Amino acid sequence: MQIKQNKILIPYLFIIGLFTYLSPVYGNELQTCLEHTSYSQQEVDEGFEKDIYLGLCYLKKDTEQGLYWLEKTANKGSFYAKEMLALLYEKGKGGLPKDKQLSQEWYTSALQTLKQQAQNNDPQVLYMLAFYYEQGRGLAQPDKQQAWYWYQQWAKQESLLDPNFDPDFLTSYIAKKLGIDTHLPEQ
Repeated sequence: MQIKQNKILIPYLFIIGLFTYLSPVYGNELQTCLEHTSYSQQEVDEGFEKDIYLGLCYLKKDTEQGLYWLEKTANKGSFYAKEMLALLYEKGKGGLPKDKQLSQEWYTSALQTLKQQAQNNDPQVLYMLAFYYEQGRGLAQPDKQQAWYWYQQWAKQESLLDPNFDPDFLTSYIAKKLGIDTHLPEQ
């Protein structure tokens, strides 16, 4: 079960890695950071993750340039860029001030992106959508019923991809964590 649980963490490992990258302890200079990207301008224009990486590189020395790249990526529809901007404003990192309103706006935008992408039944997207509802990100308050619904959808899709995955075990654990009565009919 340990390997299956790690698949859940992939989106957050990406974000945690980016946050670690912003840490003053890590502290590479901008030029070194940019040299390690080794992407052409065309590649940067075409790739979300590359734009995020470039934005984070610039945030260390030039907040305006860093925001340009992150917002450019977010405006192309990247959930990860929207999530990163929300986290940066929430924590006041990367030279940005703490700003609850901007953070909430980016979380709301990220939530909308997840809702659109959920139509494709990608398990990672379904899990993140459930997590957003559980935590209340992009919402006025957490919505445990919606979180439960999306966790169920995630478990169904995950079980289709992995025949050894036990959706009943995991959903019963999640229901208990959310305080949801599992005898309720699905939406």
